[in-house]
Amino acid sequence: MKKHKICKILLVILAIFLCVAFYELLGICVAYKKQPEVSNTTKKETKNGSWNECSENTERAVIIEKNPEALLQRVRLIKNAKKEIILSTFAFQSDESGKLILGALHDAADRGVHIRLLVDGMDSWIDMEGNPYFYGLSSHENVEIKLYNKANPLKPWKMMGRMHDKYLIADGKTYILGGRNTYNYFLGDFLGHKNYDRDVLVVCDEPEKENSVNQLSEYFETIWNQEDSGYFHNNKKLANRKSVKNAVLELQNSYQKYFEENKERICETDYTDETFETEKITLVSNPIHTGSKEPVVWYQLGELMKNAKNRVKIHTPYIICNDMMYNTWEEIAENVSDFSIMTNSVANNGNPFGAADYAKNRNRILSTGINIWEYEGGY
Repeated sequence: MKKHKICKILLVILAIFLCVAFYELLGICVAYKKQPEVSNTTKKETKNGSWNECSENTERAVIIEKNPEALLQRVRLIKNAKKEIILSTFAFQSDESGKLILGALHDAADRGVHIRLLVDGMDSWIDMEGNPYFYGLSSHENVEIKLYNKANPLKPWKMMGRMHDKYLIADGKTYILGGRNTYNYFLGDFLGHKNYDRDVLVVCDEPEKENSVNQLSEYFETIWNQEDSGYFHNNKKLANRKSVKNAVLELQNSYQKYFEENKERICETDYTDETFETEKITLVSNPIHTGSKEPVVWYQLGELMKNAKNRVKIHTPYIICNDMMYNTWEEIAENVSDFSIMTNSVANNGNPFGAADYAKNRNRILSTGINIWEYEGGY
């Protein structure tokens, strides 16, 4: 009799689990089943865009290849900021590199610099909630932290609306933008697996409306002021907790040690010899909301690639195509002789979900006429 009762309880639990899973899956599928078509407005703006016009007020830029350099350049921007730091990231962890960034931000806040940190609301559940290192930053009077679209199982139709932006803006003049999240996997030279990624560092001494640094700042403000962005524990009394005080002290000590070891480079504020003058930088983005989006970025990049004279090279960790993308690639391959893409092989890819579509459709991708290079560096 007792065994029968246990089986009945387990069946009830299983039934509840399946109902919840079905509800979540249904909500996601309904919300993201169909992607909107490219609007006539986007087509017109792309056609009339001044993509090839040189800017009168040029910006200087350089690619950041190595993870240790990516960490140092972020600390450098934060250390030399005088008024404001904006940091947007998909994931932020309190490991060695994460603590160094937190320590640098806390040090800047102590100097009176206004800090605004924007983090996606999915991974922050695990990495930030209940974490005294993040509470130590959020409780500082000069710091604001917001989470974008905090994950809510009761609203599965919004669950896939994630913010994958990774950039840091210092004083509205200099920024780092790229694919690196804020933890050891992407930054520094610490033990464990490494992700090979890229950032671009852009410097503009006297920004004007046309410059990309202003485009990025306006983009940030749009997300920051959305109702989907909510504050993360902005209670200043959290600073009085013993665990938070100890965490802040640890952040200060680890950051100070890193600063002393790299002081000469961090304190250097002239980027002239390290960067290259650009003719123009233009940033593109999709609509900013949590629903299925009009594919503005792909359409604009596609039109630019179709106009290439000799060569198009794409570098991406994942390839997940729909019919629109396959059709675009076929058009490019017909007109551009050197058309290739570099990506992770399926075996090398650290994200099985990101690699699944490529594993299934690799031959279809090749049939468009593009050449594929696969990275086999060992995951």
